[in-house]
Amino acid sequence: MEDLTLSLSVGSDWKLANARTARIYHDSQPGSHKVDPELVAEMQLVNRHYVMTKVLGRSAFPDYLKLLMFECFSLASILQTPAGRMAFGRTLRGKARACRLIATK
Repeated sequence: MEDLTLSLSVGSDWKLANARTARIYHDSQPGSHKVDPELVAEMQLVNRHYVMTKVLGRSAFPDYLKLLMFECFSLASILQTPAGRMAFGRTLRGKARACRLIATK
């Protein structure tokens, strides 16, 4: 979520423009944290929480409720495919680990 964080940070002080004809090469490096559903789920929730609280400054109860609803929808969505159903348990464990990390920091 580095791109989102950067866009929100820059957009708070500057006008962002969209160059529709621009082409960008995203040099994504492989890593074990990108193929393990548990690690991906944990990283996604921790990053979303960071953007919500630190970048957007949203930390009220309704904000956490919206995040919870989004995460529940995401979990329900992965049940639509056989691969998602197989990864559901590990994804749920990753989300639970993220919740513990968020609560303890």
